[in-house]
Amino acid sequence: MWSCRWAPVGSAARTSPFRIYNDEITVLGSMAVLHSFGPALDLMAAGAIDTAAMLSHDFPLDGFGDALGVVRAGGGVKVQVLPQAD
Repeated sequence: MWSCRWAPVGSAARTSPFRIYNDEITVLGSMAVLHSFGPALDLMAAGAIDTAAMLSHDFPLDGFGDALGVVRAGGGVKVQVLPQAD
């Protein structure tokens, strides 16, 4: 069985059911999209998703500092560093 240091197997979380429904809290596991990557790749390969529209900046490896600056400034949608780029 899979485990991590933040939530070992056998761990339990305790909360008030009243708070969940009264405050309209949604409880969602972090592995909720576990099986979504394969279908997403299939859609991208089929050309159904315009991936270019998601990429706002790309930098060569030696432009890593500039890429980090864009991210830290809150700029861009998706910033990518391409090790093989000129």
